[in-house]
Amino acid sequence: MITFTTENSRETYQLGQALAQSFAGGEVLALLGDLGAGKTCLTQGIAQGLGIKQKINSPTFVIMKVYNIKGRAGIKKFCHIDAYRLNSHQDLVAIGALD
Repeated sequence: MITFTTENSRETYQLGQALAQSFAGGEVLALLGDLGAGKTCLTQGIAQGLGIKQKINSPTFVIMKVYNIKGRAGIKKFCHIDAYRLNSHQDLVAIGALD
């Protein structure tokens, strides 16, 4: 497990952008934290770093949002999953997370 500490939302967003630059495809990140901890802010930075132009918000009600990525070798899709309401790994399989 790797831990990063940021002091504000700007730093969190920039961390996301920097992380995205190191991605080659197939990475899985699990973000844990209370409401307001910055999980969505980090995700927005990652998405921007991957070249996604759409607005990124928490998929709490739909559970999973998938964004297509163009022009990035090895990375075709960005899947944003809010597992808060899931009960088990079978729930992840059921929503198509393995696809």
